[in-house]
Amino acid sequence: MDAKEVWPEPPIPPILVEPEPLKEISLFGKSINSNQPQKGNISIREALTGIVSFFNASIVQSIDVKKVRDVHRDARKAAHLYEEANAAVRAYRAQEAHEKVAALLREQIKKKKALIQKLSIAQSHNVPE
Repeated sequence: MDAKEVWPEPPIPPILVEPEPLKEISLFGKSINSNQPQKGNISIREALTGIVSFFNASIVQSIDVKKVRDVHRDARKAAHLYEEANAAVRAYRAQEAHEKVAALLREQIKKKKALIQKLSIAQSHNVPE
């Protein structure tokens, strides 16, 4: 098979300058751009510490007979703490996914560059001058 059948255009000269970094990448219907994902108000450690301390305080208060407990307030507070923990986990996972996609794209770009270079070298050797 002739190289012109595979690669009909003239060979591309080697690129000496790195391509511009991508501004935005659409992947699976979600856009991932260079901006850092939003982080939660608190870290995962702080959220878990808050949950544990809340439940410890709840146990201590349930033992005290004289103290009146508001169960609905406690449930709202626990729900709020769990929402903060989930927000922190979501931010961590979004950052991790962003880094993973960037690494995969760098790998694909390297493979495409190598393929283009191989095809241009192969064509330059097969072209009679």
